[in-house]
This record gives sequence, C-alpha cells and structure tokens, in this order.
Amino acid sequence: MPALGLVSIALVLALGACGTLHPHARPPTRPGRAAASIPAAPSSGVSKTSPENYQEDRSRIRRTLANSENDSLAPSEVGYYMDVLLGRLRQITGGNVAVRRRSDVIVLELSVRGGFAAGSQIEPTLREILAPLAKTILEYRKTLVSVGVRAGGGDSPQLSDQRASAVAHYLVERGIAGKRILTSSVGGNKGAHVPTAKGVTAEPAHVELLIEPIVRAAGDKP
Repeated sequence: MPALGLVSIALVLALGACGTLHPHARPPTRPGRAAASIPAAPSSGVSKTSPENYQEDRSRIRRTLANSENDSLAPSEVGYYMDVLLGRLRQITGGNVAVRRRSDVIVLELSVRGGFAAGSQIEPTLREILAPLAKTILEYRKTLVSVGVRAGGGDSPQLSDQRASAVAHYLVERGIAGKRILTSSVGGNKGAHVPTAKGVTAEPAHVELLIEPIVRAAGDKP
C-alpha cells in the first residue's frame, strides 16, 4: 500500500479514538501559579498608650495631624470651632453624659450601667449613647479624641484598656479616622458606687472622651 494510504488510515484510527472520550471530559489544565496570598485587614490606625506616656504620644499625634490642612485649624479658628462643637454636644447629650470644657479641651464623661458585657463587648445601652456623639465628632474632624475607661468593681487596668479599645473601635466603625483617636488605660474605678433610679447601688463603667483641636503652627500656610 502506498505510504500516503498508510498515513490516511493512521489518521482515521486516531480520530476514532478521540471520539470515544467522555463527551463532557475536560482537557487537562496546566498547573498555574499559586494564588496570591490575601493581605491582612488594614489596621484601624488607633494609637494606644499608657498613662506614663500619654502626654508624649498625644503631642506626637497632634504634631503629625497639624501638618495637614484637612486635619488642622489655624490658631484664629480654634475658639469659634470649639464653641460650636461644645454647643452641638450639649444639644445631643442626655442625663448619662456630662459635658464640660477645660480651656480648648471638651470633656465628655459617661457613667453607664450595663454598658459592657462581661469583658469588653459594648452593649446596646452604651452604643445608643455613643452614636450621636460619634456622628458629631465625625463632622468636627479637626480634633483629637482621647478615650479612657475606668471599669467598675475594683482595679483592673487590663479590663479598662480592653474597654477603651472597644470604644475606639466603635468610633472607627462610625467613620471617625483612627489616626484621630488615642486610647489609654486609666485603671479601675475602685469603690465607686452610683445610685440608680431605683435606689440600688451599681458600679457602672466610666467612659471619658477628651476632644481637643488640632492646631497648625502660626507660621504655617493658612
């Protein structure tokens, strides 16, 4: 048989063999490159400090934020800005929040019974109080917020630290930039008993928020 005829027969047999494959069989795939690792979730950006280092870390954060016009005020703007913020906060706070001012620093003190679950999880009672505060603080973004919590029931710096971090995390969830928040453990609230409306003493968590303006140096660009 001519060579051409043998080639034709071989080709026919090869095609027939292909036809016996399962109709839904997929051709083998080439091994690909390993999938890229998923990056870790970005940090909230909240700074954490200790009572001993609070002033130093607070000053460092203020200097950093003061380098940005979007994050800072000109010295001439501070008084009016903080006056308006103080008025807004007094309008939205209820009986559970004390609002006062020390020079250019606004102090919010929250004494909340049942504000935290066992441990550091924020309960709806505290969330309800923090929500309008967070909304206003978000709007007045040219400020630094320091968060401290004293846990009732004795000295417990670790618990206070965890609860301060939980409050800071809540503020970040509400849209406040983590770079504007500093937390510090302030220890326990040993021996503090606050009467409730029913006359029963309790040991509420005491949350303190310090809100202060970020001010550019006088010679910086207005």
